[in-house]
Amino acid sequence: MSDSFVDQRESILIPIDKIMCSTFSLRSIDESVLDGLISSIKQCGLLQPIMVTLRGEQFQIVFGNHRVEACRRLGWKDIPAVVRLTSDEESFILQVVENIQRNNAVNPIEEAKGYKFLVGKGWTIQEIAAKIGKGYHYVWSRMRLIDRLH
Repeated sequence: MSDSFVDQRESILIPIDKIMCSTFSLRSIDESVLDGLISSIKQCGLLQPIMVTLRGEQFQIVFGNHRVEACRRLGWKDIPAVVRLTSDEESFILQVVENIQRNNAVNPIEEAKGYKFLVGKGWTIQEIAAKIGKGYHYVWSRMRLIDRLH
């Protein structure tokens, strides 16, 4: 792991038009969630910044897809973001952890593909499990989903 994985909570305003989607998408945009989020942001503002990483001249979403889309639909030009320099592997791990901590349902197939990606990059199942705060069997059973589909 790189030192860039260290927690950095300072947020800055970044232009929404400089933000691109993440490499992995654990949840598709849910219109009902988005409608509620738009209403909430209108009433109270955006309470939690998104997280992005730099990819060339653009920012790639690590997490916060729904928040970005809600702010786009509200016509915002800038959005508060925490910028963290991460690899694709680190971005995926952060996305999983953020969704687990928020108790959000994720697409298990996309989650399994991400774990397979990490294993292909040299990660062990134990390392993945430790990073996301789950047990070995949780990660292993997710990865087996892909094997069962073939």
